[in-house]
Amino acid sequence: MLSLDYKLFPILVVDDEKDNLEAFRMEFEEYFQILTAPSGKEALEILKIHPEVAVVVVDQRMPEMTGVDFFKEVNRLYPEIIRILITAYSDIQVVIEAINSGQIYKYISKPWDHEDVRLSMMRAIENYYLAKDRERLIEEKIGTVKKAAEANRLASLGMLAAGIAHEINNPLVSISTFLGLLPSKFKELSLRNPDIYDQSFWTDFYQLTENEMKRVQDLIHELLNLAKPPKFSFEETKINELIRAESKIFESAAKERDIRFILNLEDRLPSIRCDGNRIKQVLLNLVLNAIQATGKGGEVKVESHPGESHGERRVEIAVVDTGEGISKEIQEKIFQPFFSTKQKGTGLGLVVCDLIVRQHGGEIRVASEVGKGTQFVVALPLEPQPVQAA
Repeated sequence: MLSLDYKLFPILVVDDEKDNLEAFRMEFEEYFQILTAPSGKEALEILKIHPEVAVVVVDQRMPEMTGVDFFKEVNRLYPEIIRILITAYSDIQVVIEAINSGQIYKYISKPWDHEDVRLSMMRAIENYYLAKDRERLIEEKIGTVKKAAEANRLASLGMLAAGIAHEINNPLVSISTFLGLLPSKFKELSLRNPDIYDQSFWTDFYQLTENEMKRVQDLIHELLNLAKPPKFSFEETKINELIRAESKIFESAAKERDIRFILNLEDRLPSIRCDGNRIKQVLLNLVLNAIQATGKGGEVKVESHPGESHGERRVEIAVVDTGEGISKEIQEKIFQPFFSTKQKGTGLGLVVCDLIVRQHGGEIRVASEVGKGTQFVVALPLEPQPVQAA
């Protein structure tokens, strides 16, 4: 037998006879938390307010809606709730059909036996608890499989990144050396042949080539970060202080684009163990992305607040903008390597952010609506279980 506090799992009793409701409540409130409703319609309203209800006990003969009809609606809206029908023996055929169709878990005949009802309620709550626990375990297993798949993906990506960086870096050294010599060669050419020297052509294309070279070098740098993620140094950190330390940079970047920058930090946040420099990197990337996505006169806000996931306490940082928003289709791709909506983006910024947060045992969530803005939430556990880079 499970050791449960049965009062933590509310039972809703539905009967159009108010005396019956009161009698049931008085008889069993010692053992269970009892909610009552005089009709199926009112019971459905109660379920909206109390989705934690575990068991519904309903009288079959009610004027507006029979017990079985009510259960059909409950089964559609709240299939996890255990359903028990109270009925006279004369309605046994209805009961059989309801049981066979999966509409009810059990029936109680009138007049009921106290001990039989008490034990039936206990078994029903235990079934509800076991089903919920099984659901939780399945979700955890799916989460574990997803994490393993993600680890494999990152490992493969790291190997690919290392190979690409190596192959690009070698010829890049020669190109970089050549570019470094160009200014002096241009000067010699212009002195010897001033009539054929097109200064605008050489200057413009040299600057363009130099900028593109820097872009390639930045890409290689990000690829190497993926291939060999830096070592993490976890220290006790106050997130609000970390955010405030970077706020001047954010305010300056926002001011340049005529965007309002707002800090909304919740006081008394618990400290967390993290690598402050890496979290700053994540924050910088998300805030600058938000500023770039927000038009003149818009708003970018950074918030902090406590959170919780599967019983684990967390601190959450939200970056919210009033920008153009991200479509559902693009939201599914933004953490994929090399995917970018920016003209000159590498498509690795969010991948690196996601990797850093995962290696802190946390997660990044995104919510967005086209034309209304975007919210990124970084959720970090107080005591991380770091995921080692493959």
